[in-house]
Amino acid sequence: MNKVKTAFSKLPGILYGLIAIGLIFSVVAQGFFTVSNLLDLAKSSGLLILVSMGMSLCILSGYIDMSVGALMSLSGVVTALCLKAGTGLLVAVLAGIVTGLAVGSINGALIAYEKFDFWVVTYAMMGICQGVALKLSNGNTIAGFKTDFRFIGDGKILGIYFIIWATALLCFVMTLLCNKTKFGYNIYSIGGSYQCASLAGVNVRKNLFFVFVLSGLLASLSGIMLAAKSNSASPIGGQGYEFDAIAAVLIGGTSFEGGKGKITGTIIGAIMMRMIRNGLNLVGFSPYYQTFLMGLIIVAIILIDVVNQHRKKIQATRRVYK
Repeated sequence: MNKVKTAFSKLPGILYGLIAIGLIFSVVAQGFFTVSNLLDLAKSSGLLILVSMGMSLCILSGYIDMSVGALMSLSGVVTALCLKAGTGLLVAVLAGIVTGLAVGSINGALIAYEKFDFWVVTYAMMGICQGVALKLSNGNTIAGFKTDFRFIGDGKILGIYFIIWATALLCFVMTLLCNKTKFGYNIYSIGGSYQCASLAGVNVRKNLFFVFVLSGLLASLSGIMLAAKSNSASPIGGQGYEFDAIAAVLIGGTSFEGGKGKITGTIIGAIMMRMIRNGLNLVGFSPYYQTFLMGLIIVAIILIDVVNQHRKKIQATRRVYK
C-alpha cells in the first residue's frame, strides 16, 4: 500500500488536473469519451506537443521563440508548393524541414552570438515568415494533395494515426535529450544562471544556438503535419500556435524565469490545452468564448508563477539573514 502511495506521489500534479478535466468532459460533453474522439484529440494534440516541446527548450533556457506559429505556416506552404511542382514526397518534406532549420539557425545566430534581444528577433522573424508564406502562396490556401502526403496526416498504423506514432517517438527522444544528455543539463544550467553556466565552462552560445535550431525543426515538422492533416497548406495555418505553446509550457510547470520544469509536464500541458478546446467544442461553446477562456487561463498561470517566484525569493532572503 505504501509503495502505491509513493508511486502516485511521484506523478506530476498536472496529470491529476488532466484526469479531472477528462472526467468532467466525459460527463458533460456527449461523445467525448469515444474511441474516435480520443484518437482525433490525440492527433490534434500531437501538432501542439511538437511546437510546445521546442518552446519548452527556449523557456527552460530563459528565452521565448515567437516565430514558431508563422514558421509552421511557412514550412507547410513550402512543402505544399514543392508537392504541386512535382518534386516528390521526400524532397518536399525535406524542403519544409530545411526551412525550419534555416529560420531556427538565423534566430539562434542573432540571439546567441550577436546578443540581440530574443523578443525583437523572434517577433521580427514571425513577421518575415508570415510575409514570405503569404507571398509564396499569393495569399491563397494550397489544397489537394496525393495519398502519400495525406497519409502523414490521416494514415493509420495498427489502427493509430501516424501523427500519434511520430509524436510519441519525438516525445521519447526529447525527454531523453533533456533528462539524460549533457545538452539537456546545459539548458537547465543556462536557464538557472547564464553567468554561472558560462563560468562553469558551458558553451552557452553554442547551446543556445541549438535550442533555437531545435525549436525551428519541431515547428516545421508540426507545420508539415498540419498541412497533411487538413489536406491544405494555409499561409496563416499556424497562427496562434505560439501562444498555445507558451500556455502549454507554463501549464506544464515550467517557470518563465528558466531552469525549472520538465518536458513531460509540457507534453501533458499541451494535451490539456487541446482537451479543453475539444470538450468545449462538444459542449457547444463559441470559439470566441474559448479564446477568451484560454486567455484567462494563461494570465492566471503567469500571475501564479510570478507570485510563487516572488514568494520563494522572499523565503530565500529570510533564510540568508537568519
